[in-house]
Amino acid sequence: MDFKRDTKLFSNLFAHLSLRFQRGLFNMTESNPFAEEIKQNYADLFESVSLACEKYLGMDKIVNKNEFISFITLHFLTSLENTINKKEKVRAVYVCATGKGVARLIKSRVEKEIHDIDIVAYCSIMEVEEICKKREVDLIISVFPIKSRIPVIVMEAIPTKKDIDTIKEKVYEILENRPKSIQRIAWKEEEKNDEDSESISLEIILKGFEVIQEVQSNFAHRIKDDRLQALHLHIFLMVHRYFFEKQYDDFLYTSHQVIEKNKQDLQLFKNSRDL
Repeated sequence: MDFKRDTKLFSNLFAHLSLRFQRGLFNMTESNPFAEEIKQNYADLFESVSLACEKYLGMDKIVNKNEFISFITLHFLTSLENTINKKEKVRAVYVCATGKGVARLIKSRVEKEIHDIDIVAYCSIMEVEEICKKREVDLIISVFPIKSRIPVIVMEAIPTKKDIDTIKEKVYEILENRPKSIQRIAWKEEEKNDEDSESISLEIILKGFEVIQEVQSNFAHRIKDDRLQALHLHIFLMVHRYFFEKQYDDFLYTSHQVIEKNKQDLQLFKNSRDL
């Protein structure tokens, strides 16, 4: 299990440990009723986490050692569970005559509207068969009529609501009829390493632009004009860091008062768009 590819695990561990190690102090007041069960049923993982805690965190200073380690182990168990039981998605290819930039925007739009689909590639009409074989494609989304043994949905160059609904119906149909024995447990970014630097840069720019547009449209009345450029820079750096699975090196505290309402609304905005 390649835990280091799970960026949510990194974030959860960082949040968990930050709360307990504030200002260098150990804050261990809670108890874990499942500590002994975790220790017995997942002995190998518990032991690995225990050894890591002793090496990097100085476990001799912690009184409730088993409870502490069991909480950390729970984060890894959650990551393992999410990976093994990762919801299977329909793999699609997008066929068009437009440039990469437009194709990526279409990919982003469709995946945001339909959570059970991954557009794993986009290509010209001449490359369809080759791409379908290489990427094990379940569905072809095209702006041109195409004959293929794989289901094809023809849509407008810019997908309409009707197009999205049609794709959604076909996706559910494919998932419903797919044999249960087919397993495709894989990380969503499995093809990332095959992309060249130009494609990666383009995806980061487009995703950064998309996030900026969403944030500005939802929080326009709360963003001060003199901080708009700084916000744009921060968002682009955030997207870049997220793409390469990097985390902040330090937990920085600000002297400015954080408005709790803004934090809550941003969290809702993030969750609703699966960012």
